[in-house]
Amino acid sequence: MDIAELEAQIKQLETELKQVKHDLENLIDYTVAYYENLQKKYGKGRERKTEIKQFEVIQAKQVAIVNTKLYVNREEGFIGTGLRKDEYLFDCSDLDDIIAITRRGILKVVKVAEKSFIGKDILHVAIFHKNDERTTYNLIYADGKGGVSYAKRVNVTGVTRDKEYDLTKGDEKSKVHYLSVNPNGEAEVVKILLSAGCTARIKEFDFYFEELAVKGRSSLGNQVTKYPIRSVKFKEAGKARVSTAKQLWFDDKFGRLNTENKGILIGSFEPEEKILVIYQEGAYEICDQEVTQKFDPEKVLLIEKFNPSSVITAVYADLDKKQYLVKRFLVETSTLKTKFIFIKEGAENYVETVTAIMSLAQDDALRRLGMNYKRWDGDAKTFDGSFDKFQSGDTVAFIDPDCDEDRIYLVCKGEIKKYTERPFGIYNMDGNSIRMRSGVSGYGSDAYTGAIGAHYNFGTSDPRCHALIKRASVTGLATQVAANA
Repeated sequence: MDIAELEAQIKQLETELKQVKHDLENLIDYTVAYYENLQKKYGKGRERKTEIKQFEVIQAKQVAIVNTKLYVNREEGFIGTGLRKDEYLFDCSDLDDIIAITRRGILKVVKVAEKSFIGKDILHVAIFHKNDERTTYNLIYADGKGGVSYAKRVNVTGVTRDKEYDLTKGDEKSKVHYLSVNPNGEAEVVKILLSAGCTARIKEFDFYFEELAVKGRSSLGNQVTKYPIRSVKFKEAGKARVSTAKQLWFDDKFGRLNTENKGILIGSFEPEEKILVIYQEGAYEICDQEVTQKFDPEKVLLIEKFNPSSVITAVYADLDKKQYLVKRFLVETSTLKTKFIFIKEGAENYVETVTAIMSLAQDDALRRLGMNYKRWDGDAKTFDGSFDKFQSGDTVAFIDPDCDEDRIYLVCKGEIKKYTERPFGIYNMDGNSIRMRSGVSGYGSDAYTGAIGAHYNFGTSDPRCHALIKRASVTGLATQVAANA
């Protein structure tokens, strides 16, 4: 080993020693750089494959399996899963709460059990839903102390389990003459027959529950008659006092349907209406309103109320031919919870979100024709722009004053780029930059004026990623451009 090689090694050691001293003096910067270098040195090919997502809080009662049969012994006053020799009621889950009402007027909510005592002469048993403001109980009862009969309409929204609630005035001899359970707040008409030996001049008359307001379960009720009642018979069904439709939301974070205002509002649904789900993979599915269903929110492209007469317009990518195709079709299947592919099969083919660029006249005509635009009502005079879909599918309307009135451009959303004309900054628009605004007397005020901001334009650089609808066939507008333009 010659002297030159030794001197080189000494210089290398001196350089490394100098670096070590620098790192000790700047230990925090060294530590950060060390860990950053670990990722560069060992991270390639070992990228994280797990995803960080928020956990969903699920109530066990909402996903419990209906696997238990409930029975009742009305005369003795028992309900339970072990009374197999008595009257069968319905199937339920082990986590359900059960509401029951007796002839005496006692209301009680209990857990599903093998055998529970409610009270003799049970009139009504059902699964109890907490905070249910739709179901209305109509009843007529006779007070055991004075003999006067009362009618009342009540909601049962919340109770303490296993506690007895008296729907009458509280006397032990009180008796319920009539009870009906109305899931949509119906108010029927009943015929009341009085005892033949009473002194009443009119011994038969109709009673209208619609004349009563819905009150709390502890309310006394309205007096029906002071004479003894022989029987109360149903005469005529009433109209629903509460809308039969219910609103459903789609939680786009956890992929669940709900009625608790979480996520995106899908709409109001009548009991028999269905839901249409379109997936990015190019499949659609028809579902019912069961809130226990779970979807993958990252794959759901569109979820809305299913309308069999609605035309679905989809733009999808055919990666084999490297082109975008447009397809319009009607959903003609009725099988629930089954996916149907509606695009060309391919390993990586997918449905694309599309932006429609149109003139102001086109946009105005589409709004007037009601092409799925949100209509305003009441005293509102302006359109708030909160619902901008003009066609079935996830298509966003974008108004361009320079767009010809005889055509609509369909551009893939992912191909729209932002082009910067002027970056954010202060601009001298009128010979003055930022200056003090003149006050009332010509002197300076506390307000300043000037021009500050940025100028951007949006466009697409790939002509293969857009389609063109000519002649305004959607709106029927007269064109101002030559037909062959």
